[in-house]
Amino acid sequence: MKDLFESLLLSTKIEGIYKLICYLEDNGFYTAPASSQHHLSVSAGLLEHSINVFNVAKELPMSTDVDRNDLIISCLLHDVGKIGCFGKQMYLPNILKSGEQSKAKPYETNKSIVLEHQDLSLIILSRFIELTNEQAIAIKFHNGLYTKDGYTISGKETKLQMILHFADMWASRTEE
Repeated sequence: MKDLFESLLLSTKIEGIYKLICYLEDNGFYTAPASSQHHLSVSAGLLEHSINVFNVAKELPMSTDVDRNDLIISCLLHDVGKIGCFGKQMYLPNILKSGEQSKAKPYETNKSIVLEHQDLSLIILSRFIELTNEQAIAIKFHNGLYTKDGYTISGKETKLQMILHFADMWASRTEE
């Protein structure tokens, strides 16, 4: 999966993409869970989820006329903020009093991180690559109305944002 992820990103030929890949490697992207307890709350779950989202999005009929680089960047990188930022991990192992990691909720969200993961994604990405307006909107609002500021996008959705939102929802609801 890692090879596929990196080859897709490198295929975009976007300036700074290699440095971003190195940052993701150094900061735990390839071992991070996708969530604390719901979808793919396992090591490397975030990588698997990102690829799943891309695979769903590229098969949608409405994505045939969307720029492939936009799909690759938006789908593969929409959740990079889930690795955390500013030297803090987003998800921490949920260790029970017994000393074992919880099976029901293997991770807990780091309470010292107050920014939403989509905002962290934009912060991280902007350090390495220049996003297009379409990509930034899609990443910022990939959770649609399911965030505190979700209604900001209401009535202003873009095609890429709706594709990413649907693909992310579908993938997260069908992953284990």
